[in-house]
Amino acid sequence: MTAPPPDDVRDVDPADGSHRARRGVVGALVLATVVVVIARLWGQHVEWVLSEGRANIGAAPFFGRWNVEWRWWTLAAVAVGVAGVRWGPRFAATWSWGRVLIGAWALHAAWAVSLAASVGLHRLARPLVTRFEYFVAIDQVDEAGGVLDYLSTYVETLPEAPLHVTSHPPGMVLFYWLLDRIGLSGPGWAAVAVLGLGTSTVVAVLVALRATAGEALARRAAPIVALTPSVIWVASSADAVFAAVAAWGAALIVLAAHRERSWRVAAAGGGVLCLGLFFSYGITLMLLLPAAVVVVRRRWDVAAVASGAALAVTALFTVAGFWWFEGLWETHEFYRQSSAEFRPYTYSLVGNAGVLVLSLGTAGVAGLGALAATRRRHPGLGLLVAPVAAAVIGAALSGLSTAETERIWLPFVPWLAVAGAALPPRSVRPLLAGSVIIGVVLQTWLRTPW
Repeated sequence: MTAPPPDDVRDVDPADGSHRARRGVVGALVLATVVVVIARLWGQHVEWVLSEGRANIGAAPFFGRWNVEWRWWTLAAVAVGVAGVRWGPRFAATWSWGRVLIGAWALHAAWAVSLAASVGLHRLARPLVTRFEYFVAIDQVDEAGGVLDYLSTYVETLPEAPLHVTSHPPGMVLFYWLLDRIGLSGPGWAAVAVLGLGTSTVVAVLVALRATAGEALARRAAPIVALTPSVIWVASSADAVFAAVAAWGAALIVLAAHRERSWRVAAAGGGVLCLGLFFSYGITLMLLLPAAVVVVRRRWDVAAVASGAALAVTALFTVAGFWWFEGLWETHEFYRQSSAEFRPYTYSLVGNAGVLVLSLGTAGVAGLGALAATRRRHPGLGLLVAPVAAAVIGAALSGLSTAETERIWLPFVPWLAVAGAALPPRSVRPLLAGSVIIGVVLQTWLRTPW
């Protein structure tokens, strides 16, 4: 096994680096505040003046509406957040690496469940089974005559499918159908599966970060990734599954790129990441991350094996009857008829940025500022963050995210949040507290269908 690349540069003065990091933190937080304010005001104008309520951003920049709702479970959410802020950084620094991974997963899951339950235990399952969701489409698999017939007729039957199915490949419907076939039927099991798999994204991201930037930075990032405000959509959104599949695929390829003769890991990563493309077309952008690592490490063997596995997965779906590009084109036609028609392109750039910074929280946003200011000191950290940032910018500039909601950023948020490892140590807890406050406020005030 080859050692991970050093994540320090010895010709940089530590004191100067700390000063630069603090300036980066302040600059990032100020910029984020300005973006959120502009997105809020501009969004209100788009919703109530330009579109007459048809842009679906009544809680601009979010989809939904503002309405305070809380129960006694809110206190549990606050307690989990406070515990994570108080002890998370300490345990991440002192526990064994295996316990850090388990602890980050447990903290992320507890944070997700307590926040969702803070407005009612029904929030753990009900958003997954509305008439717009993938779950209600599982009967269509049997009605079509089985998986092969369902895949071969998937595109032509999209006009009759639930709303979210029309804008995605068939992966999520097949996932729920498989759960049903193995005896895990009903909304409860669906919620457990989404929560368990969705929260495992934290583990995948930390494993990849340890490989590229070293264990010390991965430990520092653990509580920051676990406590991002975006977790409010992890316990109640199928997009959490998309994020997890993409994260594990990318992490396995990154891991293979740092090990000798790790072709099985590379094949698994290529296959899993490609499988993610059959859950969401947007996962295509996540290909930038493992591609960047493979190129920097010059692991062409890993690229070849992972690509071969990806082609095999694609071939299986194609032979079964689903052609990915045909599905993408048909989805684009549905997209043109959606609320994208009522959202100006220029607003979407600011609105998406506002959603993203609130999803990251103060620790994640400040971490991006600190990393930008001290990038020479953290090349391994930047190797993960830079391609994901490029993917997000590309998604926004493409114009194909103007009608989307906050959930689409779930696959990207954890990878950007690892930038928090570049924060000055003394600022971590206050910034983590800010992220917790944002999470609680959003869950308490924001009402969305998920």
